Amino acid sequence: MENFVNIRDVKSYFRFSVLISFFLSFQALANTPNHVYQAVDNLANNITEIRSHLNVENNARQPGVQIAKTPLHAYTKGLEVYEKVIRFKESRNISTKPLPILPNKNVLPADVLQLVKNISIELKQVSNQLGVKYTESAPLPSGKTPSDVYENMWRTSYLMDGLTGAISPRYVYRNTLRIEKALDKIAEKMRVSVAVESPALPQNKKPLDANIEGFKVLYKLVALEKKLNMTPLRVSGFPAGNISPSDVYDTTNNILAELTRINVNMSLPSAPNATVELDSVTPSNVVQQFKKIQQKIDILIN
Repeated sequence: MENFVNIRDVKSYFRFSVLISFFLSFQALANTPNHVYQAVDNLANNITEIRSHLNVENNARQPGVQIAKTPLHAYTKGLEVYEKVIRFKESRNISTKPLPILPNKNVLPADVLQLVKNISIELKQVSNQLGVKYTESAPLPSGKTPSDVYENMWRTSYLMDGLTGAISPRYVYRNTLRIEKALDKIAEKMRVSVAVESPALPQNKKPLDANIEGFKVLYKLVALEKKLNMTPLRVSGFPAGNISPSDVYDTTNNILAELTRINVNMSLPSAPNATVELDSVTPSNVVQQFKKIQQKIDILIN
């Protein structure tokens, strides 16, 4: 009789298992690109309200259509928005948190959603200070992809420019320093020396020149990923129109996203944030740094 199974206990266990499965399924459905897109819409709507309150009248730039983006890429663009919110808070003497770095893992929509929620918490503090009501009433869309989320996040980043000013070459240069640090760690893991001299500083370079060199880095990373037996990056088309430091910054973020994928593949830590020691930075400095990065990747490929 001691081994007799109580039927009521079995039924209770079965009902509990069904409830747990339902809960997990619900959680998965609540963490889709659609929900991330909705959260970014809410963020953008509240930034628009702050712009209106502060009489910011300039029209924000609009990003081009994005393709072949992943949640990891969307996360990098979210960090760009996060940094601008931090800068805006600092301009209003509101305490801030350190900017997080890219997570060293396979990033999922749920991770991007949590990042947007964290950004929203930071932005809400500014809204409260200004006496602007913070709302979250954006409708839930359907059929959205990580590329759509990325584009929406970039649109939101452009909205922040009216509050913080656009990305400057200094921020772009800082990202190139992070890229170099990441490559050095990859080279160390591969037991390859990538010690190279910095190329001569070119003169009178423009953001267009810097972005061209950045895209060369992306294509070289494709070759490195193939060597490491990884699914290679699908490089997007070169952006049309007038190229600004924001476009080059976007390119560096995509490079950092690919280096994160490589880090995960090689069980390496994420690239740390970097500090710029130069008093002034121009697109020429960025071009110089990109060329040095290209030399290091060439060594890793060959």
